[in-house]
Amino acid sequence: LWAFLVGSFTAVLGAALAYMIVPLPFGEHSVTIAAMLTARHIGGAVNYVSVAQIMRAPPDLQVAGLAADNLVVATYFVFLFWLARSSSSKEPAMEKPMETLRISDVTTVMAMCCGLCSLGMMINSTLPVSIGAIPIISVLQVMLSTLFPATLARLRPSGRLIGGLLMQYFFAATGAGGSLLMVLRQAPSVLAFSAVQLVVHLVMLVLIGRILKLDSKLLYISSNANVGGPTTAAGMAISNRWEELVIPALLSGILGYTIGTFVAIATGKVLLPILPRLGV
Repeated sequence: LWAFLVGSFTAVLGAALAYMIVPLPFGEHSVTIAAMLTARHIGGAVNYVSVAQIMRAPPDLQVAGLAADNLVVATYFVFLFWLARSSSSKEPAMEKPMETLRISDVTTVMAMCCGLCSLGMMINSTLPVSIGAIPIISVLQVMLSTLFPATLARLRPSGRLIGGLLMQYFFAATGAGGSLLMVLRQAPSVLAFSAVQLVVHLVMLVLIGRILKLDSKLLYISSNANVGGPTTAAGMAISNRWEELVIPALLSGILGYTIGTFVAIATGKVLLPILPRLGV
């Protein structure tokens, strides 16, 4: 937990430094894209989407951010997995057991999703200040997973399948409203921002981790949970035969989903606007 929180803190530091030195040609939405990428690098794509909705990011900006950040994150994962493998044993990786899907589980997951989404939107509509339904739904889901871990563990394969399918629909819908020319013209600045943020995140995480005498395995897993989420973090633990870190990796990634939106909004609304920017 401490390693993950340190990683979240260094992601915010990375965003602050990148915002100060990387020119972003988005005008008033420069803070928006910085907050979106902060959410992405603490939680995941769902937090990126949530912040985009809350801060009313244009569809073109969402597409440009995803296109550039996906490239940086893919490169970062290659490097992070190499670091993790260099510190792990040379034993062969575990084989993941085959997961089976049942129609009853799929329908249960769909009903649960509809119920949680409806409840989240209802709660958000009653708040004095709207924070968006997505972070509320995320909190509700974490609470449900905590209260009924065995039941939701059985539903996980179906949930992963449906969630992945619906996210693809979302990306297709978002891309339909975007401009490829804008991505090609403005994505390089977002790519530079994302790269600077992740470099600062990892360097500061390792530095603070050594000061706190945290195991390097915990630091790599935590960074993966920050940037990639519970699935990739657990995958790293399994591939390196760190069985004792699989559950912490999953829980850390879920924690990122829970806090990512809130931390990113606070960063975009409070921290970034008061920072000096190079050439501005």
